[in-house]
Amino acid sequence: MLIKYLLMFYFVFLNLLFSKVEEFLYQTKFRNLRVGNTQINLTTSNQNDNQKIILTVNSSTNKIVDLIYKLRHFSTIVVNAKDFSLITTTKKLQQGKYIDAYTAKVNYDLKQIFYQNTKDINYTQSGDQLFLSINGPVYDPFSIIYYLRNFNLKVGETYNFKSYNKKKIRDIDLYVKKIESLRTPYISTDCFVIVPHHRGDGPLLKHQGEMQIWFTADSSQIPIKIQQKMKHGIMELNLQDYVKR
Repeated sequence: MLIKYLLMFYFVFLNLLFSKVEEFLYQTKFRNLRVGNTQINLTTSNQNDNQKIILTVNSSTNKIVDLIYKLRHFSTIVVNAKDFSLITTTKKLQQGKYIDAYTAKVNYDLKQIFYQNTKDINYTQSGDQLFLSINGPVYDPFSIIYYLRNFNLKVGETYNFKSYNKKKIRDIDLYVKKIESLRTPYISTDCFVIVPHHRGDGPLLKHQGEMQIWFTADSSQIPIKIQQKMKHGIMELNLQDYVKR
């Protein structure tokens, strides 16, 4: 009987700490071929009376593709619930033989980001640890996508952010280009098409790459497709399932 009450208390405690969860499951496609899956979860945490959102990304290629070119992406991103500004991030990435991993923590009082390489820590080499100066909120690229759902999106509007990734901070403009119909495994609906641009010299992505994001044109504004043009082809995330609880 005691175990039963302890379990009940445990689950009630978890519900108080983590009050809301959203789960996005995407099919990962490259050159129009399905190569794996990407799951992105948003969990609201109420610890220490300071509401935060924990955004996790888990992306992997399937076993067949692994034999040719193994891709893995694991991220845990903690942001402020109010404006999705970055607090901490931990990332691990594998692209074929290339492997990278790092952590970063933002201190808004000191106006800096502390970056640390966690792939091959060697404190005698420069670059394993780094402090980056900031003058305001910074955002992880993934968190920007899900923060945009809080805006009243309109065609022709542009939204500005400072995007942080590894050792770089860049000014990013996200332009609401148009509304168009789109079909994904999850839904067929009208969508806002948003195009990110780098404000300044140089392209948004490597090798003159481009990106587009499709949000449902309704009150939920769910990102149902993310497309990235790369050197060797187009990578897409197409929403397969969405759960809110």
